[in-house]
Amino acid sequence: PISLGGNQTLRGFEPANPATITGPVNFSSNNRLQDLRVFNSTGSAVNAVGATGGSIQNVNVANATTRAIDFTDASGSVSIGNCTFQNGGVFTVFTNSFVGNLILNVQGCTFTNTSSSVSTFVSGSASQNLTVNQCTFTGGPDIAMGMRCITSNTTCGLTLSNNTVQGSGTALRGIEIVADGTTSMAGRILANNITNCTAEGISFVSGQNSTSRVRFNDNRTLSNGLTGLLIGINNNAALNVSLQRNTSTDFNFAQIGNSTFNVETFSLFNTTNANVGNLTARGTFG
Repeated sequence: PISLGGNQTLRGFEPANPATITGPVNFSSNNRLQDLRVFNSTGSAVNAVGATGGSIQNVNVANATTRAIDFTDASGSVSIGNCTFQNGGVFTVFTNSFVGNLILNVQGCTFTNTSSSVSTFVSGSASQNLTVNQCTFTGGPDIAMGMRCITSNTTCGLTLSNNTVQGSGTALRGIEIVADGTTSMAGRILANNITNCTAEGISFVSGQNSTSRVRFNDNRTLSNGLTGLLIGINNNAALNVSLQRNTSTDFNFAQIGNSTFNVETFSLFNTTNANVGNLTARGTFG
């Protein structure tokens, strides 16, 4: 193992021909990992559990036995850019936060046959803001991008934009989002191209006493196994959504229980709002 002290950097000397290490690399505070290959790690390739801040740039991670990068209970601002991830264990870029405020930005990365490629779990008193932009996901057994927030009166934010998911008939979902507990969520799902997943292209579900505001614009969800874009709400949750210029094999909306499901200019869904695809809506909508 390689353990980095506060503000230390581990960097290869030849970005075009990165050196290979086995890892794991342990983060502490504001560390930087750059221009390296981290292959065949036992456990996580990068262990940043409880770390504060950090940056991982131009790193190739392959065949870690559990997680490629683990930011469980990390806080501060974390940037992951221009990295490649291949194969590996149960999760790839992973957070499981019970405390603290984490800002996680994943930009320009490539994921091939990875499990739960970008997967965040937020609960307790934690809050998180997740951005995934211009990444490519191919294959894998489950989800490409996921956020599950079950918090007590804290905020989760996410922006998922300009990503490409090619499920290859093996990936379960391109995007999976859950808001629960008393979470307050704000989301932007923009210009993602998701095809050939075995279940939904995009799934958003909210429940309990959560409140959410989400915008879906310019997404393309075609040739997925169950539904192109699914939005469901139950219990006492409140959800406000706006959808414009999305193209999907179908759209499936479900309102259950005492929940409140508001869709901006719902009557103009396939006309002025320029969404293309068959809409099935069950329940009451505002």
